[in-house]
This record gives sequence, structure tokens and C-alpha cells, in this order.
Amino acid sequence: MINLQEKNKAMVESLIALGCLKNPRIIDAFLKTPRHIFVPKKNLNFAYYDIALPSLKKQTISQPYTVANMLEALSPDIGDNILDIGSGTGWTTCILSRIVGKRGYVTGLEIEPELVNFSKKNIKKLGIKNVEIILSDGKGGYNKNSPYDCVLINAGCDNIPKPVIEQTKRAGRIVAPINVNDHQELTLFQKISDEELTRTNLGKYIFIRLR
Repeated sequence: MINLQEKNKAMVESLIALGCLKNPRIIDAFLKTPRHIFVPKKNLNFAYYDIALPSLKKQTISQPYTVANMLEALSPDIGDNILDIGSGTGWTTCILSRIVGKRGYVTGLEIEPELVNFSKKNIKKLGIKNVEIILSDGKGGYNKNSPYDCVLINAGCDNIPKPVIEQTKRAGRIVAPINVNDHQELTLFQKISDEELTRTNLGKYIFIRLR
């Protein structure tokens, strides 16, 4: 276990050196949320490689570099209410929970029942209380826990679903990969009115598509 903790620290230090991890609160959350807990046993040896890994049901655990860039762009803060669409094994969801702290809350939406159960077990292992995982495809958001300060979408979509925009607070932020031919453009949106979003392109990535 000590060796895995050291590997987690080394991975975080590498992300800092690459310039994709900058915010001290996000760095601290990465350090407190060991990735190996969220990786299936067969891939445990690769938990701290900076690569995407298979999880369950043909889904993936995002590359740490990608997660770091997404979270830095999202800029979650203490006390924020966050929606995490495509929460997978729960790694990014739990990092978000550390960032927002006890006064914040994170709702994770995941389409695969097996991943929902797996992520709930992972969250329980870490004793995290400010996270809720819901079985959902995410396209309708989750109105019950809205409005949200931030929304993270972890799968490629043609556009931001209208319910998700409606459930985001004015001045709230949405980070999502937008489908463009054979890849996705990671994009930061900020809601400036009920129907208008500003848009900032963050570069090309490859994600699974939102179903």
C-alpha cells in the first residue's frame, strides 16, 4: 500500500511538472484520492501510469492528464454543488468531492448498473459522504439536486443537453468533450443567461460517446 501511495504522489508530481495541475486544492484532492482503488484488479499494476484504463462494460477510466485538465478548466470551489455525468468507477467524482469539501455536494450519473455498484463500493471504502451516484444516461441531468455550480461531462456529446443547461446556475461552468468527426474538442462553457453560453476550446481529445 505504501508503494501505491508513493506512486500516486509521483503521478501527481508529474502532472504538476507538465503544467496541467496548478490549483493547490485540486492537487490536494488528487493526492487524497488514490486511483488504484477505482481500477479493476487486473489493471492494478497500471493504476499510476498516465494512460486511460479499461474499467467495466467496455467503459474506461480517463487518463490522469485529461482529468487534471478538465478539473482545472472547471475550477470547482469549496461548497460547490456539482453534477458529474458519466461518473464511471467514481475516481473523478471523489476527487471533486474532496475539492468542494463538506459544505459541497457531488451527484454522479452513470449508465452502467455494474459501474454504479462498483463506484458506490469505492466511495464507501474512502468514507466519503458528500457524493450520490445515480443510475442514469445523464442526458436529462438530475433535476432533484439542481441547480449546479459546475457540470462535468465525461463522454463525447454533439451539444450540451438542454436539461443540463437549465439545471446549471447562471455564471455556472460546464466542461464537456464535443463531438467533431473522429475526435472530441474539450470545451469550457459558461452560462451567461438562461439560453446563452460562452465557449472556450481546450483542445482535441478522444472520449467514448454519450449514450
